[in-house]
Amino acid sequence: NSQTLVTTALTTVTSIDLEQFQPVAQVVEDTGLVFVKSDTWASMDEFAAAARENTLLVATNGTTALWGVAASKLAGAMDVEFEYIPYDSGTPMLTALAAGEVDMCIVNPAEAASLVAAGKIVPLAVMSDHRLDAYPGVPTCQEVGIDVTYAVWRGVFTKAGVSEEILNILDEAFALAVESEEFTEYCTNASIPLRYRNHTEFTQFIQDEIAFYSEQLG
Repeated sequence: NSQTLVTTALTTVTSIDLEQFQPVAQVVEDTGLVFVKSDTWASMDEFAAAARENTLLVATNGTTALWGVAASKLAGAMDVEFEYIPYDSGTPMLTALAAGEVDMCIVNPAEAASLVAAGKIVPLAVMSDHRLDAYPGVPTCQEVGIDVTYAVWRGVFTKAGVSEEILNILDEAFALAVESEEFTEYCTNASIPLRYRNHTEFTQFIQDEIAFYSEQLG
């Protein structure tokens, strides 16, 4: 699962009880990039200047959804206001951007790869604390003076109550899998950034995420 597990539990009337889940391993850190139409702005400085002069249209997958939260965090860090246009998912968001219906969207590298390759859209900045192997020439937001990061994590969960002995066995298995040549090659080809956390690290990280989203979405 991803942040969706946490945000759904916090923002909807469901039977999801986060205490029923035991984090096992984070596998991916699916960092968002700021994308614009290829014939608009050539840098985040240009984009920021335009955003200060006009209210730009930003495609999201909902204000409480992952890329909606990312866009909101970016707006706060830039001290600007966007007008958010909701779409069902990343694909229609990107289609709208390429067609010029919106000015910007934030999605992960894999979702945008085909439109980038076709020259329809371009990435201006990475919402991470480091550059991505898939886009080594694209700076982080922090590098261009915007103090913000936002990455979508993806990881594996099981039910609460599993013994520490079993979780330690799973740690070893997932570490081997994530570091395997086959898996790393697959992720590289698919523009999926890897990030491994064992069950102890992932459990603490989930607690931090629950605290963050409780404040962010409250």
